[in-house]
Amino acid sequence: MYDYEYYQDYKNPYTTEELLEEIKKAHKVSNDGEYLPIQEVSLRHPFYGDAESFYKRIFAELPRKTNTLVDIVDDHYGAGTTSFIDVWFYRNNEDFQRSDTSKNLIVYTGLGVLFHRQLPIYCMLEDEKVWDLVTDRRGGGYFPHLGNLDNIKTKAVLELSKKIEQRLTNYGLTRLHKSFLEIELDDDINWKNYISNFVHVRNTPFTYFDGLFFYDY
Repeated sequence: MYDYEYYQDYKNPYTTEELLEEIKKAHKVSNDGEYLPIQEVSLRHPFYGDAESFYKRIFAELPRKTNTLVDIVDDHYGAGTTSFIDVWFYRNNEDFQRSDTSKNLIVYTGLGVLFHRQLPIYCMLEDEKVWDLVTDRRGGGYFPHLGNLDNIKTKAVLELSKKIEQRLTNYGLTRLHKSFLEIELDDDINWKNYISNFVHVRNTPFTYFDGLFFYDY
């Protein structure tokens, strides 16, 4: 049974205006021009100021309840930090397995979920990872970007995404879709003063995705 506070938050997820304010609050620039992300965790349900404990619990529960395996990128993609935790769900069966690229490699497709570290929001994508059968280590993997959000085509991954989304909704998290995250941020604001995101070597407008799911190097 959900308490009243949960019910209120569940029925009233973040508005566009609130997310815009969160983007502004989440970044600042020092006097010497250095980008400084501010690590303030939402006080809303289900975090109540402690996202770490919340995620630790659901990352342990979800694989068990959905009969999946997971690969978690919790710190970086080689350097720096991210505003999100990248959790990739898959199953070790033919529905998720791609053709081997060689005798020693196996490729899986799976469901990537980007969980925001400070806000109870997330987004989804489908992409592949490679395992080395000799060393039993993960090799190449995907790098999240706006272009592959919501692009879930494999039947097994799509079915899994629906199950996981329902559980995440029950946990109190809100899914953000590409149709929203690709909206450009207001040109009246110099977002480069707020957002440190190396993907803007592409020289395109800043979007809500850049403001919420960003990399700091």
